[in-house]
Amino acid sequence: MEESPYLKAHASLRQKFEALPLIGSLPTAEQRLVIEASKIRRYDANEMIIYEGVYDSWIYILIQGAVLIEKSGQPLASLDRSGDIFGELCLIDHKTRSASAQASSDCVCLAIDTQQLQTTPIDKRDALMAVIYRLFAELLAARLRNANDELVGLKQELNWQRGRKM
Repeated sequence: MEESPYLKAHASLRQKFEALPLIGSLPTAEQRLVIEASKIRRYDANEMIIYEGVYDSWIYILIQGAVLIEKSGQPLASLDRSGDIFGELCLIDHKTRSASAQASSDCVCLAIDTQQLQTTPIDKRDALMAVIYRLFAELLAARLRNANDELVGLKQELNWQRGRKM
């Protein structure tokens, strides 16, 4: 992994990251706070980004490349769109990583240090976190809908298999 220092929220950086859903949905002042709590991380293909079962405080936004998400060695998702977010559960539940993330190609991520965000003055932090939590709720709702659809499909397939064995 190659990592930049914490970023300075120059106008040019803010404009560059506004296209990312998480950053672009924030007011300008909050965009600056998030960017200043972030680093650019570059990963080689097959390099681990997140290890399942380990605690850390980073949220990732994919800028370029592709990432494979795995749970207990089983693939869960492949992320390849600029703006895809992963690692967000650490901010919500403060527990160890529930899955691993591995670069499936050379990739670049905006890595947001949630511990840095916690040092934001409380009057600004509450507004920032409210917007971030709303975005994460939307993201998690979409993932839950997809998981429900997959579960229904698997149950139907299992019932069909059971019916064939009788």
